[in-house]
Amino acid sequence: MLNLSDSCLHGQLNSKISIFRLQNLRFLTTLDLSNNDFIGKIPSSLGNFYMLTTLDLSRNHFSGEIPSSLGNLSKLATLDLSSNHFSGEIPASLGNLSKLTTLHLSHNNFTGRIPSSLGNLLNLTNLSLCANNFIGEIPSSFGISFSHLTSLSLCENNFGGEIPTSLGSLSHLTVLDLSQKNFVGEIPFSFGSLKTLTSLSVENNKLSGNFPLMLLNLRKLTELSLYGNKYVGKLPLNISLLSNLEFFYVSGNAFTGTTPSSLFSIPSLAYVDLSNNQLNGTLELGNISLSAKIEDLRLGNNNFMGSIPRSISKLSNLERLDLSHLNTQGCSFPEFIPTQRNMKKLDISNNLIKGQVPGWLRKLPVLQYVNVSSSTLVGFGSPTNHGVTLSYLFAAKNNLTGKILSFICALRSLAILDLSNNKLNSSFPLCGRNFNSVLQTLNVRQNCLSGRLPEIITESIRWLDVGHNQLVGKVMQFTKPVVLSLRSWGVSSGIRATLT
Repeated sequence: MLNLSDSCLHGQLNSKISIFRLQNLRFLTTLDLSNNDFIGKIPSSLGNFYMLTTLDLSRNHFSGEIPSSLGNLSKLATLDLSSNHFSGEIPASLGNLSKLTTLHLSHNNFTGRIPSSLGNLLNLTNLSLCANNFIGEIPSSFGISFSHLTSLSLCENNFGGEIPTSLGSLSHLTVLDLSQKNFVGEIPFSFGSLKTLTSLSVENNKLSGNFPLMLLNLRKLTELSLYGNKYVGKLPLNISLLSNLEFFYVSGNAFTGTTPSSLFSIPSLAYVDLSNNQLNGTLELGNISLSAKIEDLRLGNNNFMGSIPRSISKLSNLERLDLSHLNTQGCSFPEFIPTQRNMKKLDISNNLIKGQVPGWLRKLPVLQYVNVSSSTLVGFGSPTNHGVTLSYLFAAKNNLTGKILSFICALRSLAILDLSNNKLNSSFPLCGRNFNSVLQTLNVRQNCLSGRLPEIITESIRWLDVGHNQLVGKVMQFTKPVVLSLRSWGVSSGIRATLT
């Protein structure tokens, strides 16, 4: 066994380097050079290590084609060449590796079709070909030859056509990832027989039809992603049959009807994304307290009516909440938000919420992202403890009036601030040296601001839009590219941009 992983090795791997000259190297069973900085081609002489059972060259910078001589390693059980820059087609000789159980070729630049010779790998349990440039259809022989397969990952390639029905014969399969390809049609009915499956992802394809009801037979599923397809119709009312579900992603389809309340009775549920569909009616979350483990809840950009459910307050582990575009016109700011102590990302934009953003920032100790844009808010409350963790604040297209409050000065992690298209007047607060140096985007366009340019414009700025105000002064000299918009209502603005 020779394990040199994570050893900061670099340069080319060739038959002249010392490790290839070691006496008795021909008896080596494991060669692990993973996670180094090797470059160039791998030598064909590796095919002479006839006793190898494990060859791991992953996470390097190898390039070129796989030498066909690797097909001589008849004892090889594990071959991992993932996360390199290999190119060309998979050599047909790999089909000679009859004892191979694990084959990882993901995250390379392989092209062409999957060779039919891979169907000879009858002992294969784990196959990953993700993130390459393979074309054509998935060989139907996969479902016949790979009877021991437990994990099949073919994501992020250029496969097309329909998903082979034969994949439903992989009775030991636990993980199936067919995401980000060009599959059309429907999920085969045979998938209902994959009783051991725990994770199924077909996201970002062109699959169509109604929700594939045969998937409700897969009672061991913990992750189901149908995101980014062309599904229509209603979500099944008995979705709770998937009683072990943790991740449920159906965003980016055209599902209609109401939210199945039974979904929120699944105790293991942690991540739910129903956003960007055409769901309608009153937003019903059922007995959501039964799903107290939910950390990520995305319901935005649907056609729901009515108010934001207060029952969300029972989700004490919630870290991300998306309630944007819910047609909740005239509602006040949700009162339950201050109870969400673990909240990191909050989006309630495009809801015409009225009143003020209350001083709840002080009660959310880890909040990083807030989007309250496109509502009818008139101002910010005055928090006594400022959300020092806040990195992104979007409050554009409201009715914010008065001056920009000085609490902005205390947001030391702020990277993006968008207060554009409001009615803010007066000048910027004097932050002095108290302000951070990480602000990258500042947009206060289309307000009524006056006075001098704000001190918060620092070297870190990459996007600055103060147009259609009445500001005066100089723009600092930047050493890196910056996008500027300085058009002003006032002819006496005096703003000059100096770029290098």
